[in-house]
Amino acid sequence: MRKIKCFIDFAKEEQWLQEMSRKGWRLAGVGFGYLFVPVPPQEATIRVDCRMFHKKSDYADYLALFEDSGWVHLAGSAYSGTQYFQKAGEQAQD
Repeated sequence: MRKIKCFIDFAKEEQWLQEMSRKGWRLAGVGFGYLFVPVPPQEATIRVDCRMFHKKSDYADYLALFEDSGWVHLAGSAYSGTQYFQKAGEQAQD
């Protein structure tokens, strides 16, 4: 499913994505709108981070840092600037 929405507040965007997760939709990509795939409904903590990278190695290190801290990368690329992460478990660091 694809939804087209526009946010200027990351907190509101995160709340909406968490609500979509509770309805059984997981973020799978962002481009022209938000792309969702069906999943069992779940409570999820989703965070949005905005950062630009000049080297692919910097981006790989950035993703590794989040994964090591207990977060799953949902969407975004080295060139998009906006990254979406979901908390993988209760042990994940904020």
